[in-house]
Amino acid sequence: MPARKSDCERGRLHLRPAPVDGGFFVTMIPFTSGNKNARLPMLMTVALVLVSPLASGSLGAAEPLSARILVPYTERVETGFIDWGQGLASVDVQASYDTVRFGSSHAKIKSIGEAEKKGDAALFRLLRGINVDGERRLAGNPDLEAALKRIIPKSRKMDIGKIANVTLNATFTVPLGGKKAVAGAVHSTIFAESTEHGMLDGAGGGPYTSVLFDASKTSLQAALFPRFRTESGELVYGPGLIDAKALARGAAIRYVVRSDDTGKKKSGLTKDMARALGDNPLVVEIGKIAGEFLADIVLRDEQVEQLRQARVGDLLSQGLVFILQTRSIDTTR
Repeated sequence: MPARKSDCERGRLHLRPAPVDGGFFVTMIPFTSGNKNARLPMLMTVALVLVSPLASGSLGAAEPLSARILVPYTERVETGFIDWGQGLASVDVQASYDTVRFGSSHAKIKSIGEAEKKGDAALFRLLRGINVDGERRLAGNPDLEAALKRIIPKSRKMDIGKIANVTLNATFTVPLGGKKAVAGAVHSTIFAESTEHGMLDGAGGGPYTSVLFDASKTSLQAALFPRFRTESGELVYGPGLIDAKALARGAAIRYVVRSDDTGKKKSGLTKDMARALGDNPLVVEIGKIAGEFLADIVLRDEQVEQLRQARVGDLLSQGLVFILQTRSIDTTR
């Protein structure tokens, strides 16, 4: 049933454009009855996506929701590049390629060895600056830095580019998600023995395929394991609740942004990301963030209740979680 105009004007219903033509997201909020004698507010359980006839009529159509409106969130900085959607970090390095002094084959071997050392060092500089959560970074923690130094040489991939003059160009890439990747090393180092239990632990079996937290109106910073808390500080969801097998398959959190080209037909997400998002994500709008590094999310009590009623605890533990950012970052321009 569409909302009455007076309800919208009074702020009882929060409507915002949906990422499909002509629809709206309706966010669950407390709704006070017009009856002055009513003692308790009613809770609007309308966390749905309403789709107009101009869309396919169902989010389970052949073209997934992600195909037109979402792309991975990325950060390009002076020290390298991080794709927080796919869960990849990469750096470009150069090494000397002296065929005059060493000969062609020996020069390549020496050049690759030099590039590998530079690549490992560059990846370490890049990754030690990322957030673990709202209160921690990899930098400054001896155990985490040691784990990082161990995992980089084992998981990195080298792509040799052009050899110009006496210089070999190479790109080194390491996965963030996965047990044998950065996130797995961090999780096993500081969270493996965690006994924390969130408010949604064990709640599953709902109709949704994933949970997308829309933080596009905040200045949220990306992190490997952001924490979700109530306004009073209670843990709703955190790294200790992530299933080990799910973590081994990929990242615990995927960050995305809206595509600038909403009319494109080709998906902006990889097949794995689109599959994880599914055709019926639950969207929760975020208005408050926390932590020294502004990487944790604060949920209102009614939003926690919304998540509980939607039974999404299993989705959270399986890493089927997306966070919508404002825009990707490029500080090199």
